[in-house]
Amino acid sequence: MLTVQLDQAGTDQFQHLKETLGEPQATAHLGLLALRKHCQSDLAYFCRMILGYQQMLLDHDRLCQWMQQHRNAPKLILMPRGSYKSSLCTVGYTLWRLLNDPNLKVLIYSDTTEKAERFLLSIKQHILGLQGNGGFRSLTWPSHWEVNPQEKPWNQSAIVIAARTQGHLVPSVDVAGIETSKAGMHYDLIIFDDIVTDRNVTTIDQMDKVE
Repeated sequence: MLTVQLDQAGTDQFQHLKETLGEPQATAHLGLLALRKHCQSDLAYFCRMILGYQQMLLDHDRLCQWMQQHRNAPKLILMPRGSYKSSLCTVGYTLWRLLNDPNLKVLIYSDTTEKAERFLLSIKQHILGLQGNGGFRSLTWPSHWEVNPQEKPWNQSAIVIAARTQGHLVPSVDVAGIETSKAGMHYDLIIFDDIVTDRNVTTIDQMDKVE
C-alpha cells in the first residue's frame, strides 16, 4: 500500500478538493499523488506497472536501479536485441526523467533520424495513453502533457510537454540521426541508441561520421 505525507500546502489542497469534489474523489487524487511520488523514486516500478513492460526480469530491475543511482554519469549499456534495452533505457528512462523534471531537455540519437523518430513516437503514445493501457496518462491526470501543435512543437521529430514550466528554445524531447547536426543546441540528457550498425561502418567516411 502506498502512502504519502502531506505538507501544509498539500493538506490545504486536499481540503479544497474535499470541499469541491467530495471526499471520495479527493482521496482518489491523494492516492494518485502517492503513486506518482513512488514512481518518481522507482524506475523499475514505473516501467513495469505504469508503462506496462510486464516481461521485465530481475536483470531488468537491476539495470533500472543502476541507471537510477547513476543518473548523472555517462553510461554504456550493451544488451542483445530484443532484450528491452530501448524500451527501458530510451523510452522508459526519458519519460521517467521528465516525470521527475518536466523542464528537462532530452536528445535521442540513433543511426538514422527515422529510427530515432520511432522512439519518440512511442514516447508520445504513452503520453497520449495509447500504450501501456494508458498507465502514463492516468499517472499525470488531471493534467495532460500534449500541447497544441500550432503553438508549440509536437511532431514526429520534437515535442514540448505541457508540464514544462520554464521557457526553452530546445524541445523537451528532440531526435536526430548521425547525418543530422544539432550544433548550438544544449541538452540536459543525450541518449545514443544503436548509432553503430552494419550500414554505417563499411567505409572510413561512414565511421568518421559515427565517431
